Amino acid sequence: MLLLQLIETSAGRRRFIWLVDRTTVDFAVWQRVLKRFGVVVDITGLSAAEAADQVAAHAPDGIIAFAEDELLRAASIGGHLGLAVQPEDTVTRLTNKHAQRRALRAAGLPTPGFWAVPVGTDAAAQEAIRREVRYPAVVKPQSGAGSQGTHRVADATELARALEEGGDVDLLVEEMLQDSWPRAERPYADFVSVESIVSRGRLSHVAVTGRSRLAEPYRETGDFIPSCLPRETTDEIMQVAARAIEGVQADTGVFHTEVKVTPDGPCVIEVNGRVGGSIPEILALATAGNYSFLDIACRVALGEAMQFDGPVECQRVGYSIFEAPPLGASRLLRLDGVDEVRRVPGVDTLLINRRPGDAVSWREGYDARLYSVYGAADDHAAMWAARQRIKEIVVAEFEFD
Repeated sequence: MLLLQLIETSAGRRRFIWLVDRTTVDFAVWQRVLKRFGVVVDITGLSAAEAADQVAAHAPDGIIAFAEDELLRAASIGGHLGLAVQPEDTVTRLTNKHAQRRALRAAGLPTPGFWAVPVGTDAAAQEAIRREVRYPAVVKPQSGAGSQGTHRVADATELARALEEGGDVDLLVEEMLQDSWPRAERPYADFVSVESIVSRGRLSHVAVTGRSRLAEPYRETGDFIPSCLPRETTDEIMQVAARAIEGVQADTGVFHTEVKVTPDGPCVIEVNGRVGGSIPEILALATAGNYSFLDIACRVALGEAMQFDGPVECQRVGYSIFEAPPLGASRLLRLDGVDEVRRVPGVDTLLINRRPGDAVSWREGYDARLYSVYGAADDHAAMWAARQRIKEIVVAEFEFD
């Protein structure tokens, strides 16, 4: 969907050079589309320098990646081409949660206690961590997106089990940030994201995105623009987000900074050096098509001078809904009522992500969603009403382990 949006938002104003690695994407599915709307360069098996040599013949003006695991490669290729990209050290801080926590702490931002547990950490070192951690804590992969593999541990025994099940993934253990209110108390979560750009060294905030309350343990169920938090709170959040972007030493690009509102004030969850998932869709819906975050991201990558005076004006509330399978579910057996969702007032798009018979797992985080809905409402109350209506319409049944 993002690929088609990217083509649509450029509307013939840009020439695309698609860099394709056939080991990470099913090129056969997309080759006709890519070739129709640009030049395809196969970089499968190439080093960054070799890929840059292949691309140079097409005289690119900018380079951009939208997937977390492609940011470092794009920066390296762009560096060889002399394009406006982040230094590789900065990209590491943006994509490795341990490196980022260290950078944020060094910059003087409040952070929870954290411990790196790379693959191969011996039993003695793990035992020392288990004794030092204050519980409850959160265990997550050091690199990854969409809450994959992120879960809570209540004590040292649960932490030992989580580390054992971590397999061949470098993990990060963090003390859990304190909630501002119980999850079930309000329909919205106590964390938001700030959508920002740095263009020619100048930072601007484009939007503050609210979240509906999480599914256990830390799975997102949807977001909305604008946030429903008070303006004084969002002002403080934007200040913290700006400090975080400066703390990871980012001097160009687009940023999706997640910030939790704790009883002690806003605290950064993480800074992402890319466009946030679903942000382009809901920003366009909220602003009646006046702003395209994909277009903004491309213009920044091309080195254009851009600046915004705080969050852009929204005519409506743009929202997304992601339905997560319950904990313990292993397979979707039934998904009824989705066709009726399209008739709910304000719904713009419905995507089916899982079909009966498909395997599901909470460990996949965002990627395990059953369906995705994008829509707009006149205000937050109307948005919550639409969400509730959709929840009532759709019926899902699962097989459990």
